[in-house]
Amino acid sequence: MNRSILKGEVQCRNIVHITAPKLALAALSESKTLAELATEFKVHPTQITRWKQDLVENASDLFGKGKKKEVNHEAEVAELHRMIGKLKVENDFLSHLPD
Repeated sequence: MNRSILKGEVQCRNIVHITAPKLALAALSESKTLAELATEFKVHPTQITRWKQDLVENASDLFGKGKKKEVNHEAEVAELHRMIGKLKVENDFLSHLPD
């Protein structure tokens, strides 16, 4: 691990979340070709293309101008309560079984 993150090189899969935005922006700026970026960052060109597409598709969400996903919290809470009840019944049943 003697390579610097500041150089933009991918060292392991755990830092992809740091490199992906940088690569997507670089690909979007088109200052270098995909092949050049892929060689520099040691990432497959297809992955860079995917990150670039994700950035373009979700950029409006980053700045709050995109449509927010409507979440039905009542339905989620009801589902969670149903699951809790089911697990309680299973737990009670299994706790009464002989060893």
